[in-house]
Amino acid sequence: MEVYESLDGFSPDCLSLMFLTFLHHRPCRSEELCRELAELDREVQTCLHVHYDCGGGGDDYDDDGLETDGHSTLTSLRSVQQDYFPQVQLGLPENAQEIEGVREVAAEIIRIADEINQSIISQAAERLTKKLRSSPQNNWKNHLSQGIDSLLQEVPGVQTEQAVMALSFSLVKAACEVAPRLLRGLYYALMQHVSFARPK
Repeated sequence: MEVYESLDGFSPDCLSLMFLTFLHHRPCRSEELCRELAELDREVQTCLHVHYDCGGGGDDYDDDGLETDGHSTLTSLRSVQQDYFPQVQLGLPENAQEIEGVREVAAEIIRIADEINQSIISQAAERLTKKLRSSPQNNWKNHLSQGIDSLLQEVPGVQTEQAVMALSFSLVKAACEVAPRLLRGLYYALMQHVSFARPK
């Protein structure tokens, strides 16, 4: 298994898949958040919770990335994309190695997030939610970036890109548990933050 110390090799779309996988890792705490997450899945035109389990494969897939009916996972993803969302071109992983990389990094981000002090995340999420509710959506990326920077100062030992991503994903998820209707706007703010923060 390859260890991905840097996220540079992953496209923004792969990072999006990692985030959606992170959100699906545990059941939603509220019906409203479940509805918002389902809507976000449709909007991003992928069905990770059914077709692409980055956390280690679901019952529908074997270890080689094949569905039990012999079709590849990638083919299923592309089929769903073309059937339901032909107008949007999400850059899905191109090959089995990239798919496996997304799975491994998503699993590592989830593992790191499980070790983060949740009370610190909850307090930061409350502060972020308060700012977002009184701010136009075009300022959300700045508020999110400030919230992440603040968390980086509060949480010791955050030194890898995966740890920063785990912190960022945890903050967004916690804010959405407080205010589920913020999910889609925060998703786009997070993707802007990640794109801006990554080396060009």
